[in-house]
Amino acid sequence: MVQEFENNVTAALEKFAPVKSKMVTVRRKKPWFTREIAQQKHKVRQRERIFRKFRENHLLIALKKERNGYNWMIKQAKNVIISAKIIDAKGDSKQLYRIFKTITGDTQSNPFSEGRSHEQLEEEFANLFMDKTIQIRESLKHIHKYTPKPTA
Repeated sequence: MVQEFENNVTAALEKFAPVKSKMVTVRRKKPWFTREIAQQKHKVRQRERIFRKFRENHLLIALKKERNGYNWMIKQAKNVIISAKIIDAKGDSKQLYRIFKTITGDTQSNPFSEGRSHEQLEEEFANLFMDKTIQIRESLKHIHKYTPKPTA
């Protein structure tokens, strides 16, 4: 009897509230995102919600002021952290290069998709090159050929 009750409850739950999987993206914490910056972000979001609700000009001005303060705080915090990293890496060109790559977002990823042979890549490049050549020729068809006048 208990087993039958559990089966019925489980079936009802599966029917009306099935288990769903959820993708959670875990990101590393940014060293410049401090508690003060998080509080400022909270203020910006509050101002944004209030402005969206009432749509008044003075609320927009207040929102922009809070948002500019938030952006300034992030910029200052990043400058402090990055400057400290550069000072710590003084004299170590490899470390400086790594810092530069992380700042600029430069990655060493292969622009070609993985798992293809050299022959496949060569064929794809040749096809791309030929397609572009044909497109250029087609776009130039309407242009009249220039023939210079003979000089006397």
